[in-house]
Amino acid sequence: MSRLLLISTRFFEGMYHGSSDGFSGNEGWPPSPSRLFQALVAASAIGAKITPEDSAALKWFETLDPPRIVAPTARKGRKRTLFVPNNDLDSQRGDPERISNIRVSKDWLPYYFDVSQPILYLFKWDEDSELANARRICNIAKNICQIGKGIDMACVNGEVLDENDANQMVEDHPGILYKPTAGGNVSVPTLGTFDSLITRYTGTRHRLQTVGEGRKSTQEFIQPSKARFRRVGYGLKKNYLLFELRNDNGTFYPKSLSLAVQVVASIRDKGADRLKNAYMPSDAPLIERIVKGVNANATDLMRRIRIIPIPSIGSRYVEPLIRRIAIEIPPECPIDIEDLRWAFSGIQYTDERSGDASPGRLISVDSDSMFSRYQASLTEFTSVTPVALPMSASQQSGPDKAVTGSQRMDRDDAARSALIQTLRHEGIHAKPKELLIQREPFDERGVRAELFARGTRFANPVMWHASITFDTPVEGPLVIGNGRYLGLGLMKPRSSVPQVIAFSIESGLNHAADARTVVDATRRAMMARYQDKIGRNQKLPRYVSGHLDDGSPSKDVSHAHIAVIADLPRSRILILAPHLLRRGDLNWDNSIRRKQNDLYQAVREMDVLFAGKSGRLKLTLSDIDFDSDPIFGSSGTWENTTDYEVTRHRRHEDISQAMILDLVAELRRCRIASPSNIDVLEVRQGNRGSISGKFRLTFAKNVKGPLLLGRSAHKGGGLFVNKHENEN
Repeated sequence: MSRLLLISTRFFEGMYHGSSDGFSGNEGWPPSPSRLFQALVAASAIGAKITPEDSAALKWFETLDPPRIVAPTARKGRKRTLFVPNNDLDSQRGDPERISNIRVSKDWLPYYFDVSQPILYLFKWDEDSELANARRICNIAKNICQIGKGIDMACVNGEVLDENDANQMVEDHPGILYKPTAGGNVSVPTLGTFDSLITRYTGTRHRLQTVGEGRKSTQEFIQPSKARFRRVGYGLKKNYLLFELRNDNGTFYPKSLSLAVQVVASIRDKGADRLKNAYMPSDAPLIERIVKGVNANATDLMRRIRIIPIPSIGSRYVEPLIRRIAIEIPPECPIDIEDLRWAFSGIQYTDERSGDASPGRLISVDSDSMFSRYQASLTEFTSVTPVALPMSASQQSGPDKAVTGSQRMDRDDAARSALIQTLRHEGIHAKPKELLIQREPFDERGVRAELFARGTRFANPVMWHASITFDTPVEGPLVIGNGRYLGLGLMKPRSSVPQVIAFSIESGLNHAADARTVVDATRRAMMARYQDKIGRNQKLPRYVSGHLDDGSPSKDVSHAHIAVIADLPRSRILILAPHLLRRGDLNWDNSIRRKQNDLYQAVREMDVLFAGKSGRLKLTLSDIDFDSDPIFGSSGTWENTTDYEVTRHRRHEDISQAMILDLVAELRRCRIASPSNIDVLEVRQGNRGSISGKFRLTFAKNVKGPLLLGRSAHKGGGLFVNKHENEN
């Protein structure tokens, strides 16, 4: 069982003054792992010396993966600016009367939290041989007296726990759980951090050096080198309550997309009234701020719930009517999630303008496939409801107002700048590579932007439909703009689902690793993660498992399920959509896109793979250059690196000729041009008459990969790699 090193921090007062550590939302809270590591280094020092045993333990500690962090909810206080002397009196030759020359401004921004709750840092490792280092870190932690600013006095305790005990402490803690993710701006220790801190400390002690002698001597300031850290993300998990808008007879009660603001405002107000009637009168101002945004301050923005209308999307023929509602609940929300579920369940909504006699009701549901489409983590998004941009009156021009070409360019530039500003307000760190804005919808059955402004506080000129392409994936649902709490600015992921999910094997691959073993381990992990996504009581779809409902292998000649490749020479694992194998039999249509996207969402956070004797593989998602890749690029010559297994045994006196006949038939089924020449490189016959081997295929014209052929193609068998002329 894995061990965890738990470092528990308790502050003497319910205030923390540390500066920004890169956490989203509360920028300085909780203290980052890098601050904890610096405190450990300082606590281990006796004067300017650190014992070899402590140095070894700290160097081991810096190589651990970023920890999980559990911290109590914090509230950002008011920033204060103080003017204090800098710690640099040496530059004034030690003269106290010249202290005004080194007085600088210092910003103090406290975070208030429940002092009775500790901050937990949980570091995981697997090797029992490192137990001595972990216990030495625990001893060093006892010497820590402050973390952050000098006034942030704290006591720290470390202990080694089994994983089950540590997880139980996390569940019992009433605070917020922060998990490390790829990307972000939170500093954590890495290989070389300890040495860089020692170098910086030494440089700080000698930053003022005397140059020259006598009356001509001067003091020069030498900037100490910076400490070395790396950056990761710590995403906070938001909770969602899902509802369907239905009639009393159980059918959907769909509302027009242009009524998004009115639907959200009506539901919001009725939910707030229910909560105020159930809570104490003194809680009414809090409910007004958190649910309706009345008198909300900057701190409340991180705690406010958001009601999101969920229009139907998918096929081009689907009319985007509002049939579902999602309520987004941030982790800092002070209202209990079950209280919110009770408050909004059963709420009636009646569209007075339509004259409907029977109202619709919000019916709580546990999951919804339509909402999951908005949750995809992709790079391309288009607006379903328009974005209300923060544009000044001078930048606005109505859709019907005549403007010159230069005025239109200025207006569009201002709108794009405002769109970038809305992304920053939403806390999106990914950079937009492409921005498109227009009044018309991007969907065939969408609604023009200005029609959403009717009966709202938003003017027509600030309403724009937008299309955004980011440099890195952004996790949905994405809602931006000034109307993001009223159902405006809802973006849907565009169809940029990866046809190939590629993992790079960073470490752990044994020299004698077997490709089939890695493929089997990948398939087991993939199916387990997909099962967790859909629920244990649901059957795995044939697209993932390749099996029928009764467990038997699929006999479908199109082989419409994914393939897994262990490309060990290039240290990677590939998961391919089936249309890449059976060209012409399957199209990259919406059905396969949805299935492939669901699979991507299930496996994209897979970072460790236990592959038996092949090793404990550390994985990261990677990109593919399809033009130059040896599996996906174009070439006239191809050789298989994994055995081709015949699809059926063809009786022939010559085994090699039987393999060639089977291969030609397989190429024809996959709609791949017939090769001008086939060289048999290797032939093997199994105990039961099975035949396998390797070929070199030469085509008259270049053929684009992938070529994954034969009976075991979906498990990485029959994988061909292109051979360029410069490699022959």
